[in-house]
Amino acid sequence: MTSILVTRPEGQTSTTVRTLGDMGLNAIVRPLTRVEPVDFELNYEPAAVVVTSVNGALHGLNRIANKSTRVYTVGKRTAEVVREMGFDIVIDGDGTAKSILGLVHTFQQSVGGTIVHLSGETLAHDVVADLTGAGYTAHRQVCYETHRLDLTQEDMDTFQQAKISWVVFYSATALTIFEEEVGKFGATPESLGLSAHCLSERIKAASAQPWKGLTAAPYPEEFSLLASMKRMIENGGL
Repeated sequence: MTSILVTRPEGQTSTTVRTLGDMGLNAIVRPLTRVEPVDFELNYEPAAVVVTSVNGALHGLNRIANKSTRVYTVGKRTAEVVREMGFDIVIDGDGTAKSILGLVHTFQQSVGGTIVHLSGETLAHDVVADLTGAGYTAHRQVCYETHRLDLTQEDMDTFQQAKISWVVFYSATALTIFEEEVGKFGATPESLGLSAHCLSERIKAASAQPWKGLTAAPYPEEFSLLASMKRMIENGGL
């Protein structure tokens, strides 16, 4: 059985592991980051909320009391989480933060009020800049922090014993951390015989080290990531 290393933070992997298992793959979970909520208060009721990650939803929307507030999400998986939290009006994008402005243009009935972007401390794309540039009043609220989790020799031994051949990346941060951590042990992903499958081309482009194989999902959503892995398996690519 082929072993796949899943690098998502704890609490976000159960569906992924189950799906990979159904595909006949052995999923090994080793988070490369730890997410911690940031305490904050909003002193206004937003006209709408933007969340560009599951973490933004989990650690930010609990401060929004009005469940009828319109929520724009980066993609389908984040939208599912938002709906599970009880919000009624959820509009999902195409998997990229750049798609948010188009959604707001289409669905926001006026430019009145403030749109708040609930995010981590690091941005892949500045949604607030897009919105303010288009005439909306927008504010960014950091609601979580991401902390690095270093690899240990025990981790490296586990990877070897499990005969891991592929690593799945959901963020450019995790990809960079993995390459740097492997380098501390005098290795590259390629020298370890590892291939990477990334959620998006943007994440793939963050790679700075050689891999045996480096691929990306055709669409930046988890269903596309796992479906494309399934096709590679069926075609003998794993």
